[in-house]
Amino acid sequence: AISNEVFVANTGGSIAVYDGTAGTSVGAVSFSGVTTSGTQLLNQIGVAGDGVIYGGNLTTATASSNYRLYRWPAWNAPGQNVYTGDPTAGSTVDNGRIGDSMAVTGSGTNTLIVVGNEAKSTFVLLSTLDGTNFTPTVVTNISISFGTGGLGLTFYTNNTFMVKPAGSSTISLVQFPANFQGQAGVSGTIMATTTLATPTSPASSATAMLSYNPATSLLGVAFLGSSGSSQNYYGQLYSFNFATSPVLLASTNYTAASNG
Repeated sequence: AISNEVFVANTGGSIAVYDGTAGTSVGAVSFSGVTTSGTQLLNQIGVAGDGVIYGGNLTTATASSNYRLYRWPAWNAPGQNVYTGDPTAGSTVDNGRIGDSMAVTGSGTNTLIVVGNEAKSTFVLLSTLDGTNFTPTVVTNISISFGTGGLGLTFYTNNTFMVKPAGSSTISLVQFPANFQGQAGVSGTIMATTTLATPTSPASSATAMLSYNPATSLLGVAFLGSSGSSQNYYGQLYSFNFATSPVLLASTNYTAASNG
């Protein structure tokens, strides 16, 4: 985060806050004012360029269980629900699984969020005109098999985002129309693909989380390994752009607490 704080989500509906330098506990995000529901009350979180925190639940059937997007102007301020509903309602990909993946970019009225609809191999953009209330746009016609077990997702530059499905070592660059806002659905286009270096463990086809910084052209990748009371991860840092092959700058293994 811009305040040098690290936020760690728990699927039961809490977010721990740590000092980004010392690693010490600072506190917890307040869920006052937030109404939660879903298969997991909180699955993914992200921080916008202005430091506003966003989080979303997991719903495995959006037609019967609402997707919820939460917003906190600061970690120690009350939160609010900024979208509640079925973002795919009325589309050909209705009743999807949404919440396993999320990416956030921009700030204020230019904040943009993308989530994967993993049961339907499509995406949903959530945009805002007032910086608070969000409206969905479904992105379809993208020939990417999501596989099972999760999806790496991060914004790239302009109106594009990157996708790495579980079961694949390929990252795809997806473009959506610049005038998507206000439309219920738009078509996406795969503009380019590239392949990551093979990690030592787990396999390069494992579930991976992505984070890209366009200012530095750095891509962080975390591959998820075996599960249990703890999970093994393999982290990579790349100098990255789609004009050339990714350059692996550093890599490491580490262990983190299991999902939950």
